[in-house]
Amino acid sequence: MKKYFGCMISVAHSSNLTIDSLKRYALYLKKFGYNMIQLYTEDAFEVDNEPYFGYLRGGYTKDELKKFVSYCDSIDMEVIPCIESLAHLGNIFKWKEYKAINDVDDVLLVDNERTYTLLENIFKTLRECFTSKRVNVGLDEAINLGLGQYLKEHGYTSKVKIFFNHLKRINEIANKYDFRVMMWSDMLFTATDGNYYKVNKDRLNEIDNLVPDNVDLVYWEYFFYHEKQYEEMFDIHRMFNRELWYAGAVHDYIGFTTINEMSEDALRAGMRACRNKKIDNVIITLWGGNDCSHFQSLPALLYAKCIYDGIENIDIIKQKFYDIIGIEYDVFASLDSANTLPMHYLKLPEISFSKYVVFQDVFNGFFDPVLKLGSTRKYLKKSKEFDLLSNKYNEFGYLFNKQSKLLKLMYYKHDLGILLRKAYKEKDLNKLKKLLSTINKTVKAANEFYYAFRNEFMIEKKPLSFDIYDIQFGGLIRRLITCKEILNDYINGNIDKIEELENNLLPFNGIGISYLFWERMISANFY
Repeated sequence: MKKYFGCMISVAHSSNLTIDSLKRYALYLKKFGYNMIQLYTEDAFEVDNEPYFGYLRGGYTKDELKKFVSYCDSIDMEVIPCIESLAHLGNIFKWKEYKAINDVDDVLLVDNERTYTLLENIFKTLRECFTSKRVNVGLDEAINLGLGQYLKEHGYTSKVKIFFNHLKRINEIANKYDFRVMMWSDMLFTATDGNYYKVNKDRLNEIDNLVPDNVDLVYWEYFFYHEKQYEEMFDIHRMFNRELWYAGAVHDYIGFTTINEMSEDALRAGMRACRNKKIDNVIITLWGGNDCSHFQSLPALLYAKCIYDGIENIDIIKQKFYDIIGIEYDVFASLDSANTLPMHYLKLPEISFSKYVVFQDVFNGFFDPVLKLGSTRKYLKKSKEFDLLSNKYNEFGYLFNKQSKLLKLMYYKHDLGILLRKAYKEKDLNKLKKLLSTINKTVKAANEFYYAFRNEFMIEKKPLSFDIYDIQFGGLIRRLITCKEILNDYINGNIDKIEELENNLLPFNGIGISYLFWERMISANFY
């Protein structure tokens, strides 16, 4: 049986790579030794008889998918469709067409025939566009399955019963179109009242016969740093006696840059565990690609394949990267600087440091208590280095240019809110007047970063989903200008206080990964 070492590329989160970009990526992966790509699409593709599926989302036409698959076939790179068939479909529920099949949150309504008509149309389209006999149907993280519209229509029903009824229907449709199903495995655990980290083995034994024999399980874990943790989970998954895959991740979903080093730490443990436990099929996932270029993940992607192959000499890995990419491994990985430079004092791996600094409000900066005042000199130094590198490396110059402009913006904005609040509390008008100049420089730097960001986006991605970034950056720049106008009014005596700066900031108390999202960063008033 064929063994797979592949990469799952998200093209769903406003990160719709052009077909040319996908081909470029596929060729690098081929040179790294990968033999498979999964395209994670959610609703980012055209589906026959479903005009509102992915409507105005910049998704792929059937012809585009066929062209990409044909190219990958020509270089012996299998392309496996990776869809969602239960949760993570929140975007479609904004339309009346699909609102009736929304159970709760972003979850489809199980046991409703309109749901299965949609899924049938999806599989029919996939079969037309893809040559692979495999499909990843998702089925992950439907935490509140059965607790919304399903509950109203059917009364309380065991999550196990709901989930496995749905899995059976999906498998039947997939088999009809000659697909073998693989699924993320987490719902097997959460549906049985446990979770990935507190497993009820007796309950798993009870449901073993509910998983169809021809359904493969994909165990995903992105934040374990010890081999034994992975090995224990591999052993538990093998209780199901099904073909087992492992999915690790490169952390490219945490803002404007990756953290390759953190990714490597987790991947090293995961790849060693795969070797020890003879896991034949591996996927390295790229869930981001919206704020950050997928190409910034190339170092960690090569690193993972080398470790899996037993090549652990970092000098050999770095030389191989240089031979393929033409840029030194460490230089390319230094693109992570906007997230890694502050790591000597910031211990929050789930939070995108650079994105917080860029988007949090300078008057209501609830992230300010985490920041270390006066730590920004290295940002400006690195910005200048990247500026030079952007002219040195033609193919990837735009990546260095974007990071240069990001670090320059961070240099001006990092301390701005802290200094404004301090000067205001001290009623130091002279300092406040000087900070007006800093705000002007910040606005200029924000504009420069915007254009560098847009340039990267337009080089790599389809343009239709860029509207949300115009809104985000437009809001950032307009808010800076408003704060400057309010500050001017205060300095000139037109107002006697600045309400926002009257507040005393509490220690940052954000919860978990939800604070990766733009709307959580900009204001406590956004909901």
